[in-house]
Amino acid sequence: MKKLLISLIVLVVIIVGAGYFLLGNLDNIVKVAIEKFGSEVTQTHVGVGSVKIGLTDGLGSISNLRIGNPKGFKSDDLFHMDNIGVQLNLDKLSKEVIVINQILIDGPSITYELAKGGSNVDAIKKNVNAYAGGSSDGSDSDGPKLIIENLIIKNGDIHVFSSMMKGKTLSTKLPAIHVRDIGKDSGGATPAEVAKKVITILTKQVGIAAGKLDLRSLMDEEMLKKLGADKLKEVEGTTVDKLKDIGGGAGDKLKKLF
Repeated sequence: MKKLLISLIVLVVIIVGAGYFLLGNLDNIVKVAIEKFGSEVTQTHVGVGSVKIGLTDGLGSISNLRIGNPKGFKSDDLFHMDNIGVQLNLDKLSKEVIVINQILIDGPSITYELAKGGSNVDAIKKNVNAYAGGSSDGSDSDGPKLIIENLIIKNGDIHVFSSMMKGKTLSTKLPAIHVRDIGKDSGGATPAEVAKKVITILTKQVGIAAGKLDLRSLMDEEMLKKLGADKLKEVEGTTVDKLKDIGGGAGDKLKKLF
Protein backbone atom coordinates (compact mmCIF):
# COMPACT_ATOMS: atom_id res chain seq x y z
CA MET A 1 0.00 0.00 0.00
CA LYS A 2 2.83 2.33 0.93
CA LYS A 3 4.61 1.61 -2.36
CA LEU A 4 1.37 2.26 -4.27
CA LEU A 5 0.90 5.59 -2.48
CA ILE A 6 4.47 6.62 -3.26
CA SER A 7 3.98 5.63 -6.90
CA LEU A 8 0.81 7.72 -7.13
CA ILE A 9 2.56 10.72 -5.57
CA VAL A 10 5.44 10.37 -8.02
CA LEU A 11 2.97 10.13 -10.91
CA VAL A 12 1.15 13.27 -9.77
CA VAL A 13 4.44 15.14 -9.41
CA ILE A 14 5.45 14.09 -12.93
CA ILE A 15 2.10 15.18 -14.39
CA VAL A 16 2.14 18.51 -12.55
CA GLY A 17 5.76 19.06 -13.47
CA ALA A 18 5.03 18.32 -17.12
CA GLY A 19 2.10 20.74 -17.00
CA TYR A 20 4.24 23.51 -15.57
CA PHE A 21 6.92 22.77 -18.15
CA LEU A 22 4.42 23.00 -21.03
CA LEU A 23 2.85 26.18 -19.69
CA GLY A 24 6.22 27.73 -19.01
CA ASN A 25 7.46 26.87 -22.49
CA LEU A 26 4.21 27.33 -24.42
CA ASP A 27 5.42 30.44 -26.24
CA ASN A 28 8.52 28.66 -27.50
CA ILE A 29 6.55 25.53 -28.41
CA VAL A 30 4.21 27.61 -30.59
CA LYS A 31 7.18 29.46 -32.11
CA VAL A 32 8.86 26.21 -33.12
CA ALA A 33 5.56 24.84 -34.47
CA ILE A 34 5.01 27.92 -36.66
CA GLU A 35 8.52 27.70 -38.06
CA LYS A 36 8.30 23.97 -38.74
CA PHE A 37 4.80 23.91 -40.22
CA GLY A 38 5.28 27.18 -42.10
CA SER A 39 8.46 25.90 -43.73
CA GLU A 40 6.74 22.66 -44.74
CA VAL A 41 3.73 24.43 -46.26
CA THR A 42 5.59 27.12 -48.17
CA GLN A 43 8.70 25.03 -48.93
CA THR A 44 10.75 28.05 -47.88
CA HIS A 45 12.46 29.17 -44.68
CA VAL A 46 10.00 30.55 -42.12
CA GLY A 47 11.40 32.31 -39.06
CA VAL A 48 9.73 33.82 -35.99
CA GLY A 49 11.31 36.30 -33.59
CA SER A 50 9.09 35.56 -30.60
CA VAL A 51 5.61 34.41 -29.56
CA LYS A 52 3.61 35.54 -26.54
CA ILE A 53 0.33 33.92 -25.50
CA GLY A 54 -1.86 35.06 -22.61
CA LEU A 55 -3.55 32.03 -21.04
CA THR A 56 -5.98 34.18 -19.05
CA ASP A 57 -7.24 36.58 -21.72
CA GLY A 58 -6.46 34.68 -24.94
CA LEU A 59 -4.43 37.55 -26.36
CA GLY A 60 -1.33 36.61 -28.29
CA SER A 61 1.30 38.17 -30.51
CA ILE A 62 3.78 36.89 -33.06
CA SER A 63 6.76 39.16 -33.67
CA ASN A 64 9.13 39.40 -36.60
CA LEU A 65 7.64 36.69 -38.80
CA ARG A 66 9.61 36.19 -42.00
CA ILE A 67 8.73 33.98 -44.96
CA GLY A 68 11.65 33.44 -47.30
CA ASN A 69 11.58 33.30 -51.07
CA PRO A 70 11.13 30.07 -53.03
CA LYS A 71 14.17 28.73 -54.88
CA GLY A 72 15.24 30.76 -57.88
CA PHE A 73 14.59 34.21 -56.41
CA LYS A 74 17.21 36.60 -55.10
CA SER A 75 15.51 38.91 -52.58
CA ASP A 76 15.83 37.81 -48.95
CA ASP A 77 12.18 37.59 -47.90
CA LEU A 78 8.84 37.37 -49.62
CA PHE A 79 6.83 38.39 -46.54
CA HIS A 80 8.00 40.24 -43.44
CA MET A 81 5.57 41.02 -40.62
CA ASP A 82 6.78 42.92 -37.55
CA ASN A 83 3.77 42.01 -35.44
CA ILE A 84 0.70 39.81 -35.70
CA GLY A 85 -2.01 40.17 -33.06
CA VAL A 86 -4.14 37.14 -32.18
CA GLN A 87 -7.30 36.91 -30.07
CA LEU A 88 -8.24 33.34 -29.10
CA ASN A 89 -11.76 32.41 -28.00
CA LEU A 90 -10.98 30.58 -24.75
CA ASP A 91 -14.64 29.65 -24.24
CA LYS A 92 -14.61 27.57 -27.43
CA LEU A 93 -11.14 26.11 -27.10
CA SER A 94 -10.96 22.33 -27.51
CA LYS A 95 -8.58 19.69 -28.80
CA GLU A 96 -10.78 19.28 -31.90
CA VAL A 97 -11.34 22.92 -32.89
CA ILE A 98 -9.53 26.15 -32.05
CA VAL A 99 -11.67 29.26 -32.53
CA ILE A 100 -9.78 32.49 -33.19
CA ASN A 101 -11.80 35.67 -32.88
CA GLN A 102 -9.31 37.79 -34.76
CA ILE A 103 -5.92 37.78 -36.43
CA LEU A 104 -4.60 41.27 -37.15
CA ILE A 105 -1.58 41.71 -39.44
CA ASP A 106 -0.68 45.39 -39.40
CA GLY A 107 2.00 46.77 -41.72
CA PRO A 108 3.33 43.70 -43.58
CA SER A 109 6.07 44.16 -46.16
CA ILE A 110 5.84 42.07 -49.33
CA THR A 111 8.52 41.73 -51.99
CA TYR A 112 7.02 40.90 -55.38
CA GLU A 113 9.97 39.62 -57.39
CA LEU A 114 9.78 39.07 -61.12
CA ALA A 115 12.01 36.43 -62.66
CA LYS A 116 12.15 34.15 -65.65
CA GLY A 117 9.07 31.97 -65.60
CA GLY A 118 6.96 34.05 -63.22
CA SER A 119 6.92 35.72 -59.82
CA ASN A 120 7.85 34.60 -56.32
CA VAL A 121 4.26 35.16 -55.21
CA ASP A 122 2.99 32.72 -57.83
CA ALA A 123 5.70 30.23 -56.88
CA ILE A 124 4.83 30.22 -53.20
CA LYS A 125 1.14 29.92 -54.04
CA LYS A 126 1.92 26.77 -56.03
CA ASN A 127 3.89 25.38 -53.09
CA VAL A 128 1.04 26.00 -50.65
CA ASN A 129 -1.56 24.53 -53.01
CA ALA A 130 0.58 21.43 -53.56
CA TYR A 131 0.96 20.90 -49.80
CA ALA A 132 -2.74 21.48 -49.12
CA GLY A 133 -3.67 19.05 -51.88
CA GLY A 134 -1.52 16.31 -50.39
CA SER A 135 -2.25 16.91 -46.71
CA SER A 136 -5.73 15.38 -46.58
CA ASP A 137 -4.23 11.93 -46.02
CA GLY A 138 -1.43 13.16 -43.78
CA SER A 139 -0.97 14.14 -40.16
CA ASP A 140 -2.22 17.68 -40.82
CA SER A 141 -5.82 16.43 -41.00
CA ASP A 142 -5.50 14.62 -37.65
CA GLY A 143 -4.72 17.69 -35.54
CA PRO A 144 -7.08 20.38 -34.25
CA LYS A 145 -8.96 22.36 -36.88
CA LEU A 146 -9.27 26.12 -37.01
CA ILE A 147 -12.09 28.63 -37.25
CA ILE A 148 -10.94 32.19 -37.84
CA GLU A 149 -13.76 34.68 -37.43
CA ASN A 150 -11.81 37.71 -38.63
CA LEU A 151 -8.53 37.95 -40.53
CA ILE A 152 -7.45 41.54 -41.11
CA ILE A 153 -4.42 42.63 -43.12
CA LYS A 154 -3.86 46.38 -43.37
CA ASN A 155 -1.23 49.06 -43.99
CA GLY A 156 0.82 46.68 -46.12
CA ASP A 157 3.57 47.68 -48.54
CA ILE A 158 4.46 45.91 -51.78
CA HIS A 159 7.92 46.27 -53.31
CA VAL A 160 8.23 45.11 -56.93
CA PHE A 161 11.74 43.98 -57.77
CA SER A 162 13.59 42.22 -60.58
CA SER A 163 17.27 41.47 -60.97
CA MET A 164 16.71 41.92 -64.70
CA MET A 165 15.95 45.58 -64.07
CA LYS A 166 19.30 46.69 -62.62
CA GLY A 167 18.09 46.18 -59.06
CA LYS A 168 15.50 48.96 -59.23
CA THR A 169 12.38 48.72 -57.08
CA LEU A 170 8.84 50.09 -57.35
CA SER A 171 6.61 50.35 -54.29
CA THR A 172 2.87 50.52 -53.77
CA LYS A 173 0.32 49.92 -51.02
CA LEU A 174 -1.42 46.61 -50.43
CA PRO A 175 -5.22 47.02 -50.40
CA ALA A 176 -6.75 46.29 -47.00
CA ILE A 177 -7.99 42.70 -46.64
CA HIS A 178 -10.73 41.47 -44.28
CA VAL A 179 -11.72 37.81 -44.49
CA ARG A 180 -14.49 36.47 -42.26
CA ASP A 181 -15.42 33.02 -40.95
CA ILE A 182 -12.60 30.90 -42.36
CA GLY A 183 -13.47 27.25 -41.72
CA LYS A 184 -16.80 28.06 -40.07
CA ASP A 185 -19.11 26.37 -42.58
CA SER A 186 -17.17 23.09 -42.44
CA GLY A 187 -16.81 23.01 -38.65
CA GLY A 188 -13.14 23.90 -38.88
CA ALA A 189 -10.37 23.98 -41.48
CA THR A 190 -6.98 22.31 -41.33
CA PRO A 191 -3.97 24.65 -41.05
CA ALA A 192 -3.08 23.76 -44.65
CA GLU A 193 -6.56 24.71 -45.85
CA VAL A 194 -6.32 28.01 -43.97
CA ALA A 195 -2.90 28.69 -45.50
CA LYS A 196 -4.24 27.95 -48.98
CA LYS A 197 -7.21 30.28 -48.58
CA VAL A 198 -5.15 33.13 -47.14
CA ILE A 199 -2.36 32.88 -49.73
CA THR A 200 -4.93 32.79 -52.56
CA ILE A 201 -6.61 35.98 -51.36
CA LEU A 202 -3.29 37.67 -50.62
CA THR A 203 -1.70 36.85 -53.97
CA LYS A 204 -4.77 38.14 -55.78
CA GLN A 205 -4.57 41.51 -54.00
CA VAL A 206 -0.80 41.71 -54.53
CA GLY A 207 -1.30 41.07 -58.24
CA ILE A 208 -3.99 43.75 -58.51
CA ALA A 209 -1.83 46.34 -56.75
CA ALA A 210 1.34 45.45 -58.68
CA GLY A 211 -0.58 45.49 -61.95
CA LYS A 212 -1.21 49.22 -61.55
CA LEU A 213 2.49 50.05 -61.54
CA ASP A 214 4.42 51.28 -64.59
CA LEU A 215 7.10 48.68 -65.25
CA ARG A 216 8.80 51.00 -67.74
CA SER A 217 10.41 52.86 -64.85
CA LEU A 218 12.26 49.66 -63.92
CA MET A 219 13.95 49.45 -67.30
CA ASP A 220 17.23 51.03 -68.35
CA GLU A 221 17.61 52.96 -71.61
CA GLU A 222 19.10 50.01 -73.49
CA MET A 223 16.16 47.81 -72.59
CA LEU A 224 13.69 50.52 -73.58
CA LYS A 225 15.33 50.81 -77.00
CA LYS A 226 15.11 47.05 -77.52
CA LEU A 227 11.38 47.12 -76.85
CA GLY A 228 10.74 50.07 -79.15
CA ALA A 229 9.20 53.37 -78.11
CA ASP A 230 6.01 52.80 -80.12
CA LYS A 231 5.16 49.68 -78.11
CA LEU A 232 5.92 50.92 -74.60
CA LYS A 233 2.43 52.18 -73.91
CA GLU A 234 1.19 48.63 -74.22
CA VAL A 235 3.40 47.63 -71.30
CA GLU A 236 2.37 50.43 -68.94
CA GLY A 237 0.30 49.28 -66.00
CA THR A 238 0.98 45.61 -66.53
CA THR A 239 2.89 42.90 -64.76
CA VAL A 240 4.69 40.06 -66.49
CA ASP A 241 1.77 37.77 -65.65
CA LYS A 242 -0.59 40.04 -67.63
CA LEU A 243 1.65 40.29 -70.69
CA LYS A 244 0.16 37.09 -72.10
CA ASP A 245 -2.80 39.18 -73.27
CA ILE A 246 -0.69 41.86 -74.98
CA GLY A 247 -0.41 41.66 -78.75
CA GLY A 248 2.56 42.86 -80.78
CA GLY A 249 6.28 42.77 -80.23
CA ALA A 250 6.53 44.65 -76.92
CA GLY A 251 4.82 41.98 -74.87
CA ASP A 252 6.74 39.13 -76.46
CA LYS A 253 10.08 40.88 -76.11
CA LEU A 254 9.53 41.80 -72.47
CA LYS A 255 8.47 38.26 -71.57
CA LYS A 256 11.68 36.93 -73.11
CA LEU A 257 13.73 39.26 -70.92
CA PHE A 258 12.46 37.41 -67.84
